[in-house]
Parts: sequence; structure tokens; C-alpha cells
Amino acid sequence: MKKIKRISKDKEVKKIFSASQVMMLLEKMDGNTQLVAEGLIGLERRMGEVEANQKITLKHLFNIDDKFELMEKELKEIKFELIRIGERKLTPKENDSLSRRVELLEREMVKYKVFMKGKAELKSA
Repeated sequence: MKKIKRISKDKEVKKIFSASQVMMLLEKMDGNTQLVAEGLIGLERRMGEVEANQKITLKHLFNIDDKFELMEKELKEIKFELIRIGERKLTPKENDSLSRRVELLEREMVKYKVFMKGKAELKSA
């Protein structure tokens, strides 16, 4: 370990920078520090916006997931009814009921496919 040379009180320290240069350097460092702080504040604000958007997106995804679960349940019920009916002919009332339910499911599926396709196109743009 090197020993630190002590300057005697009698010797005058050689000045490398003048007081005004030191002050100017400190002011510039302060200005740069303020720029970094402002950048961090902006970054925090942007992160808050991203988190809010993420919450909204998750809410929409959960809603879509719930809708798909309902559609899946409805399809299972229709399949069960078709199995239950078996080989006998459907009455016009049963046929209309099943047809209506299938049409509703098909429309819902198309609606969500279009919705998801639109979201995918927005992300790729």
C-alpha cells in the first residue's frame, strides 16, 4: 500500500482549475443530473401507462376466455342433444332450436375471429 504524501501547511497547493471553472463544472454536472432525473420521471410515467394498458388488455382477454368457455359449453350441450336424439328424426321444433343455437355460436366465433385478427394487424403495423 502506498503512503499518501502529505503537503505541509507551508507549501501552497498548485491550482489546476480556477474557482470559476470548478463552479461551471459543478453547474454542468447539476444540469446533467437534472436531465437524468427528468428522464427517469418520464420513464416512470410511461411504465405506469404500460401497466394500465396491460391491465385493460388482460381484462379483455379474460372476457374473451369466458366467452369461449360459454361457447364450448354450448357446443357440448348441442353434441349431447344430438347423441341423445340418436338416429331418430328431429322434429321441426328440435331442428329449429339446434339450428338457431349453432348459428348464434357461429356468429359469435366469427365476431371474435375478426376482433382478434384486427388486434393482430394493429400490433404488426
